[in-house]
Formats: sequence, C-alpha cells, structure tokens
Amino acid sequence: GRQLSLVDAAPGTTRDVVDSTIDREGRSYVLLDTAGMRRPSRVAEGIERLSVGRSVDAIRRCDVALLIVEPEEGMTDQEARIAQMAIKEGRGLVVALNKSDLLPRTPTREELRERLFGRYPTLGVAESEVISARSGQGIDKLFRAIDRAFRAHSLRIQTPALNRLVQSILEQREPPILGRGRLRVFYAAQTGSRPPTFTFFVNREAVPTEYQRFIEGNLRETFPLRGTPIRLRFRRRPSHGPLRE
Repeated sequence: GRQLSLVDAAPGTTRDVVDSTIDREGRSYVLLDTAGMRRPSRVAEGIERLSVGRSVDAIRRCDVALLIVEPEEGMTDQEARIAQMAIKEGRGLVVALNKSDLLPRTPTREELRERLFGRYPTLGVAESEVISARSGQGIDKLFRAIDRAFRAHSLRIQTPALNRLVQSILEQREPPILGRGRLRVFYAAQTGSRPPTFTFFVNREAVPTEYQRFIEGNLRETFPLRGTPIRLRFRRRPSHGPLRE
C-alpha cells in the first residue's frame, strides 16, 4: 500500500538495489529489490552493467533469493543461471511463477515444478509457488515458502540422527571400491548452516560424484531441506574405527 520503487517493463528502469523492511504476521523481512539481469550479450555498457553487478552483490548478502519467472517462457537459460548463482553462493532459493491471472488455469504443484525445473533438474532443490503480483493471489503461500526455505537454510541436525541416516545409507548401497580398497564412511557431523554443511569422515577423500549425489538424495528425503543447497565435505581419517554416533 506504499509507493516504494519506480518499475516498468522496459529494461534498465530499476538501477539500484532497493531495501524495504516489512512486517508480516509478526515477522520482519528485509526485501532487496534488484535490477533485472538480462543475458550478458544484451547488457549495455555503463549503468545497466553496474546495476547487474549490484544485483549479484544482493544475492551474496541475502538469506533467501526469490526468483520471479514469467509464465510465457517458464524458466529460461538466463533465469537458470541466476538460480545456479544463488545455489553456488549458498543462498536459500524460492522460484515464483508470476502473472497467474494470465494463465488459463492454475497449474498443480507437480505441473508447476515440471514447468519450472523440467529442463533444469539440479534446480529442483528450490521451493516454488504460483503468484500474481497484480491481484495478490498466492502471496500468503509465497511467504510460507520463503519461511520454509529460511528454516531449511538454517537447519541444524543432531549428530545421532545424522549418523543413523549414514548407517542406513551404507546398508542401502555399499560404498564403491576406489583403487585397491573400498571407500569407508566412519561417521558424519553437521559442521555449518546457512547453508547446511555436513562433514563425512572417511578413509579416502576422493568420493565419486555419483555416491555424493546418493548421499545428498537421502539427506533431502529424510530431513526438511527443500529450498536450500547443502554442502558435503569429506575428510580423511587415518584410523579405521567403527561408525559412531
């Protein structure tokens, strides 16, 4: 209900990152409204290039990045690059399909995720919602998605629960043979949050990417981690003790 920013469909209208604080249902949010980021080949020299740089800086200082996608094209390559940038920087991520008032019908959650992430499965870690900025449709659900992403981004998992999952992972799928011996996972601990970071103590640090993905998939199935990237680290431990909690 307040006028905060000058906006227009024409590229380059928004130049600076505009910080706005709002209170909603007892919680305070700082919104960083960034300039749009077009493909590099279309970004002119000077002011627009500077605006893009400021938008990248905003991604680096946010807790949750909210990516607005237009319904005509769905997720484009450029938007996928922006989403990957947020993931690489370790930010929570929510993708909103805007202008739902222009859609013939509101897609189901499964249809929405297929529309947004079908071509980019690695972005499926994000939360997603359908909204209309003009009518306000879906805004309550969007804020709930933002809250879930922030909780996932800040999640702390107790070491015993984490190691029960590690034991289950080892029982489901034996670690691969590397060189002359088999990879062994002794135990794990969460060593960071925002984003959640897990350190696995192993006998060999060169853990195949496929097995890392298997571990990450189990973590996401077991714990509420949608909406945030996670980091897996593997640290070699010389002694070959048993898995412990």
